Parts: sequence; C-alpha cells; structure tokens
Amino acid sequence: MAYSTKLVKPEDVPNTWEDLLAPKWKGKILVEPRANAFAYLGLKWGKEKVVDYVAKLRAQNPTFVKGGTTLFQQLVAGAGSVAVGGYVHRVIQLQKEGASIDWAKKVTPIGAMAQDIFVMKGARHPNAAKLFAGWLASDKGQNLKNTRLFRGALNPGSSYIAMREFEKYKVEIIKEDLDNYKNAAEFNQVAARTLGVFK
Repeated sequence: MAYSTKLVKPEDVPNTWEDLLAPKWKGKILVEPRANAFAYLGLKWGKEKVVDYVAKLRAQNPTFVKGGTTLFQQLVAGAGSVAVGGYVHRVIQLQKEGASIDWAKKVTPIGAMAQDIFVMKGARHPNAAKLFAGWLASDKGQNLKNTRLFRGALNPGSSYIAMREFEKYKVEIIKEDLDNYKNAAEFNQVAARTLGVFK
C-alpha cells in the first residue's frame, strides 16, 4: 500500500488494511485489478474474510489501474490518494527520482511474490549463466540489486531498505512458495472476481 505525500497528511496514513474502509477514502483509492495483494491476504485470512474485505473495498469506489508501475505513476500524478497492489521497489525508485510518494510502512500483513534465477535449458553458455546467477545471489550482487534496482531479499537481517523498514515496524510478510502458490492463485481469482473487474 502506497500513498501520495502531497495528498495524505502524516497522521492520516493508513496503518491497517481496515483503515482503507473509512469513509474519507471513498473515491480516493487506486487498485491494481489483478488482485495479487489480496491473494496473499487470503493465505492469512482465509476465503470468507478476504472476500468480505475486498467487497467492502469495492464499495469504496476505487479506480482500477492495471500494472504496478502505472498504478504508482497515477498515484504520483494525483489520480488518487492511496494505491494498493504495486511493488515496494517501485515506490523506492520513484522516491529516489523525487516523487511525492511513500509506502504505508505499518500495514500488515503484506505479500511477497517469489522470484527465481535459473539457467534456461539449451542456454548457449550455461556455465557463464550459472556463474552470473551465483554472483547475483552474493553480497555484491545483492548490493547492486539494492542500490540500482531498489530490490532485495526479504529475509531477516537483509540489508534491503524495505526489509529493514518491515522489521522495524514488525510487518508480517507472507511469502509465495512451492507450498502455497496454488492457494494464492485461487485467492487471486476469487479477489479479482469480487472486485468485479474480471469474470
């Protein structure tokens, strides 16, 4: 969840998911309609609670903006006050570029999509690819991701700026993994249907 620092006063920054259901946010929320954020909430809350929450959020008359980058660009442009469904590294990138945006650091839980590095079958230089993948996972590689791509590992003690903030505010991170990705996909579909954007 991110917000416009021009349109939202510090004392009004949402601290919980339920805060977005307050009347003051009606018509001021931007939502990425593919509903990934709600898929992870479903893993924590269960189907009944996530459907109820998404239905109430839908009643807030959100504006749907497809794509995490576009979502935050629209937030910066003033199309809404709060945005749900993008990636924190985009918020950090926009901040570095001088945009009036921040993320609601106390909102918990949040989801984290799995990202893998692998060598394609039939790669022309598989050993070079393995070396690159290993380097990218090293401290130097992770530091480059942190400083240039504004991405990093969401593991305890990570040097990634977002992870340090999540630890500071005791944000629970629901990580996508091999055990839960199918359930997350089901909750994703349920949430998207509840939003009324996709059939």
